[in-house]
Amino acid sequence: MSYVRLLNFTFSLAPMGRSPASFRFAETLAAGGIPVLIIPSRMSYFLPFEPAVCWDQCAIVVTATSLPGEINSLWTGGSVEWVRIMRDRLVALSPAQIYRRQETCARIYHYAFKSPSKQVQAMHDVLAMRSQGIHSSCPFAK
Repeated sequence: MSYVRLLNFTFSLAPMGRSPASFRFAETLAAGGIPVLIIPSRMSYFLPFEPAVCWDQCAIVVTATSLPGEINSLWTGGSVEWVRIMRDRLVALSPAQIYRRQETCARIYHYAFKSPSKQVQAMHDVLAMRSQGIHSSCPFAK
């Protein structure tokens, strides 16, 4: 998908690549979209720059294990039935909720993804927070 087409979407699936991080995630943020992540489990996946960034204010994060049992087995088996459930979850968001998520995603992008120097600073913040025992922070929430 081209970046120009990505600009026309509110939500964008950002699946894991060969590692948990994916360029699709940063591209979605840069385009002003809301990343939709489906991950195996929250315990096995750390989102970029946690705890300096509180992703539940921006991204839609769904663990495969939180999907209903039959859908979880379909997801892990390669079926696309989970698309219906995800569509229903996204449609349930109000325009105000979507707008707040987009605003938060834009602030996160400018804080941590916009340039290599921003990425280094964000990583410094993460290491400082972890060394102080801070496990959660939401500086981007209004």
